[in-house]
Amino acid sequence: MTRVQSRTRLMALQRSAALVCSSAGFEQLAASVLQSCLPLLGDFGFFDVDLGTEVVRTARAHEDPATEALLRPTRWVRQDRDDGMNLCALTTGEPAVHTNIDDTWYRRAARDDAQLAGMRQLGFRSMISVPLRFNGELVGALTLFMSRPRRRHVEDDVALAQDIADLVAPAVANMRLLTAERQARLAAEAAQRRLQLLAAASSELSQSLNPDATLRTMARLLVPEVADWCRIDLVDAQGQATVALVCNRDAELAARMESLARRWRAPADTPGSIDWTIRHAKPYRGSITREHIELVTDSEIAELLRAVGVHDSLMVPLVARGRTLGAIAMLQAESGRRFDDEDQNLLTQLAHRAALALDNARLFAQAEESRRQAEQASRAKDEFLAMLGHELRNPLHPIVTALALMDQPDRRTHELARQVLGRQVQHLTRLVDDLLDVARIAEGRITLALDYVDMTALVTEAVETVRPTLQSKGIDCRLELPVAPAMVRGDRTRLLQVITNLLVNACKFTQAGGMVTTALSVAAGEVELRVTDDGAGIDPALLPQVFDSFVQGAQPAARKQGGLGLGLAIARSLVSLHGGRISAHSDGKGLGSDFRITLPLLAATTGPADAAVPMPSARCAVAARVLVIDDAEDVRATMCEILASQGHEVRSAADGLQGLEVARTFVPEVTLCDIGMPGLDGYQVARQWRRDPVLQGTGLIAITGYGRVQDQALAREAGFDRHLTKPVSAETLLDLVAALVQAGRQRRVVAETTRA
Repeated sequence: MTRVQSRTRLMALQRSAALVCSSAGFEQLAASVLQSCLPLLGDFGFFDVDLGTEVVRTARAHEDPATEALLRPTRWVRQDRDDGMNLCALTTGEPAVHTNIDDTWYRRAARDDAQLAGMRQLGFRSMISVPLRFNGELVGALTLFMSRPRRRHVEDDVALAQDIADLVAPAVANMRLLTAERQARLAAEAAQRRLQLLAAASSELSQSLNPDATLRTMARLLVPEVADWCRIDLVDAQGQATVALVCNRDAELAARMESLARRWRAPADTPGSIDWTIRHAKPYRGSITREHIELVTDSEIAELLRAVGVHDSLMVPLVARGRTLGAIAMLQAESGRRFDDEDQNLLTQLAHRAALALDNARLFAQAEESRRQAEQASRAKDEFLAMLGHELRNPLHPIVTALALMDQPDRRTHELARQVLGRQVQHLTRLVDDLLDVARIAEGRITLALDYVDMTALVTEAVETVRPTLQSKGIDCRLELPVAPAMVRGDRTRLLQVITNLLVNACKFTQAGGMVTTALSVAAGEVELRVTDDGAGIDPALLPQVFDSFVQGAQPAARKQGGLGLGLAIARSLVSLHGGRISAHSDGKGLGSDFRITLPLLAATTGPADAAVPMPSARCAVAARVLVIDDAEDVRATMCEILASQGHEVRSAADGLQGLEVARTFVPEVTLCDIGMPGLDGYQVARQWRRDPVLQGTGLIAITGYGRVQDQALAREAGFDRHLTKPVSAETLLDLVAALVQAGRQRRVVAETTRA
């Protein structure tokens, strides 16, 4: 080495020492090291330092901005090679020297085509890489390249580069310690901020039972403290995810992004999409590249994502009590930050708290709705009981008056009292029947006696039934029928009940001089019945609930229209059981009503020709022995009187034991027996009856106030032939007694013939 060379190297070391001593931070230190080496030991170079958590690279080129721009994006990569080629002292811990580099060397050294292209563009012909060690620990490497013509590294260059590396190694070690301390302090501060954020979130979210407030709280906590953008999607009752909120510091830009997000969603099978996060109920973290944005099929959204510089994403599901309620998506854009494990852990905890708050809000809303419904049901019950009391007292008053009239000797007065009693009993029976029908429908116990029904004949019958009432109020009645029969498959009695209900309703709420129109038509495979009137109409607020039980329009205290508010509820259920539809329309109060029933039409050739012909009465004119067992004196007396009026020989008993005693001497052909009696109830009487060889052939009819399906089953199991629910019309009672008498006598004739 010449004296000039020695002086040059000494000056280089002195310069390095001065620059190192004057460096205030790590980045300045790294730049100073490279500055002291260029151009003496190379035209450009890298200074890589291992900070423990990452390797930081500083790149410089001597008076060549273009080359420096090529070097700046590069990152250190560990160079473990199977061929033993040493390319980096930070990987091997040993100096790397390559002084005769050509394209063959490039192809051998390059990891891939991109690196090969980069090497060729840099065009270096010589390189050295020396390690930085402090107290035996490898802390970095200094790598220098020569690209100018005829420049090559020599042995002295390697020695000088190593001297410079050894000189700066203690400073680098100190900088590592300072950097580690600063990172630890920053990490502690970040952890403290996260704890404060979680504490604030817990405090605010625990006090919120409003979903919107919960979402706004989450957005405020996250933006801009943790992320530049926040989007929250929630799953609705149908399982569909919808955008609930988009937040950014720029409220106008956030509103625009929210509007765009509502019209386009990434497919649920795309990893990283918010729907994917919801479907799989697990978080996703990843960079957003240009290629990802190109997958967005909405050009306006894609352009906005590019404009704001979105480059990193973190998705976390909102899961509470095993239910996925939605997901939170956070994006980094203008800040340049990237999400790390701590961010993911923080958002996971925040999402859990938010999901619980949202679920609590949902449960609270459900509880409030249940409370509201319970209060509404309680009010409806109170109103119904008051209404029921009114409706029951109304017929009781004329009944009491009629009973007083019965004490008068005048026959005309007796006839009037009888008519009053008949009307009021029918009214009471309708009230009870409606209540029983509602109970049966609610429990699914309505059964239909399906047959072929001509709706033309049925509608005509219903109109004729109601016509006297309409005429008595001065209401015109118009009937429009198709020429051909309109056959349906249904229960004739129940369909008649529905049509009559609609007509009675129209009559109630139409004033004198009004019009009620009943129109039946056939079209498109359906039978449609319309009952329209120009009466009081329906309040728009009431219209959606008009088919609910106990719902009625406002009535004055006199309750002139009466009723329990059950007719339309029963009509809707019965029409539904027939596979049909029922609807109501009104333009408002005082503008009339329009009720429509639609039923499936049967083919014209379907069903027997005489389907609508009524069966003849089975009542027998021959007297029979009949026993009545009931603990209610009035019930016994009236039934005995009715039976006796038809020529039957009648006996009665006030309880089960007495009934059995009377029966053994009287030997009735038919016995009518109550169920709920003191001593032996009706079921016990029937069981003993069927075990008695003298009485077991007697027809047994249960007449009781218990009318449920299970009550009928108990009666059959005990041995009753028939079950009737009170009140029972005299005609029904007499017909059934006659039928059982005939059946019993026919059995005896057959038995005697067989013995003979």
